[in-house]
Amino acid sequence: MLKAINQGTTLEEKLSEAGVLVVQARRWVEGSEVFFDEDEIGL
Repeated sequence: MLKAINQGTTLEEKLSEAGVLVVQARRWVEGSEVFFDEDEIGL
């Protein structure tokens, strides 16, 4: 997160970079079968 934030120079840029990182991480986690087992989630 710190790497992403440090890419911006203004507060707006820093928050934007952090937001992009969060969205990318969420997409990666949601798309990964390693983290979610459908059978376990259904319990």
